[in-house]
Amino acid sequence: MNREQRHWSICLGVMMLALGGVLGYASARIPAGVFDPIGSGSFPLFLSILLMVLAAGTILQAVASQGPPAAQEAPPPGKAGVRAARLLALAALTMAYCASIASALLPFEVSTFLFVLAVGSLLQRRVLRASEVLRLGLLGLVVGIAVKAVFTRILYLNLP
Repeated sequence: MNREQRHWSICLGVMMLALGGVLGYASARIPAGVFDPIGSGSFPLFLSILLMVLAAGTILQAVASQGPPAAQEAPPPGKAGVRAARLLALAALTMAYCASIASALLPFEVSTFLFVLAVGSLLQRRVLRASEVLRLGLLGLVVGIAVKAVFTRILYLNLP
């Protein structure tokens, strides 16, 4: 792992650690149900703990990794700016997705569909063909419906 990869791994780990902390705080504020002994917030709390553990592992792996000599670490000109813009766009999309869900501006399925479509398009390094956009849209639709079904039918948590 070269220096730039370590830098981005640490940035990603810190962002995921912060997101896990926010999710943990928000899930701790969910009131316990009358008939549920561990409370409705336990599942998101466990997920936030898992996210923070994985983020800490990513940070530790990046810090402990050895890279090639300094002469080989120079990134190609212009690549660092594109990666930084992608990372910021990804963070903005994630915040917009969370805000959309929290405000109930759009139904959960629609928000998830748009989020998966936007993130999938952003992570590609080229223009997507129509078939790839269709696959991303189908994936977003399936994920949105499946996650809503799991939360509402199995975990008995209402999503907006």
